[in-house]
Amino acid sequence: MNVPYTIKEGIASFRRAKFSTFASTSAIVVTLALIGAFGLLGYHADGVTDWLKREVGEIEVFLTEAGEERVPIIQTMISQHPAVDSVAFISREQAELIFKEEFGEEGDVFLGESFLPPSLKVHVNPKFATVEELSGLVSFVYEQPGVEEVIFNRPLLARVQQNLRAFTIIAVTIAIVVILASLFLVSNTIRLSIYARRLLIRTMKLVGATDAFIQRPFLVEGMIQGLIGGVIASIIVILLNSFLLDYISLLQLRRWPGGSPILSVLALLALGIFIGWLGSRFATRRFIKKVPLH
Repeated sequence: MNVPYTIKEGIASFRRAKFSTFASTSAIVVTLALIGAFGLLGYHADGVTDWLKREVGEIEVFLTEAGEERVPIIQTMISQHPAVDSVAFISREQAELIFKEEFGEEGDVFLGESFLPPSLKVHVNPKFATVEELSGLVSFVYEQPGVEEVIFNRPLLARVQQNLRAFTIIAVTIAIVVILASLFLVSNTIRLSIYARRLLIRTMKLVGATDAFIQRPFLVEGMIQGLIGGVIASIIVILLNSFLLDYISLLQLRRWPGGSPILSVLALLALGIFIGWLGSRFATRRFIKKVPLH
């Protein structure tokens, strides 16, 4: 196998057929950008889901006077539960400050008597933020001596669970349809690109070139197209991610899988090269066998 010739001819073919090259590369860019965008949205959607579950799945544990004396013990017992991320104690004084912030000056009327009990605010691990898991956690908390009442928003959590489940099904379905359509577009665009050079393939076969010899430059060309498509798609995905982080910065989302864009960029580049190689391989094999020699 003449590697230098294969690479040289692949680059030359990439330069010669400008329109077909542009069409194939554009199709790869669209496909990779859609794959990257859906992957990015799925990654951030997972972060938003965790944040939402953490907020909705919060539990408040109100203590009796006897329970106030046992705060360290109760706090330790609850924090050891596998569904619990953290437990924060809120004293009567802190409860009054929170009450004033939420109700303003009108709330001062109710602060003559110390009616606000001490409490524990329980933050639940998002993985366990379901109605079933929290119901079990509430039963466990009620078993602790000194606990007067346990509150969590069961109806809202059930609604969030239902909506997240429906959203996941719809999002996955749309992502699969769009990605399959994009791959179909890439495949057909590369086929048209190869078909436009069927006379060149026929000429090479007439002078005795083997199918593998004819195919290799096209594979190199497809890989170059995939590499360029991966670079452009990476830029699009990075810009999209910056927009998303600015738009929903209040949620403090994780910025990138692995902490930096390097992993995502490498994945898109590798996927682009693979798509370009695979599309060129199938297209050339089909046309090399079908090109007539007379």
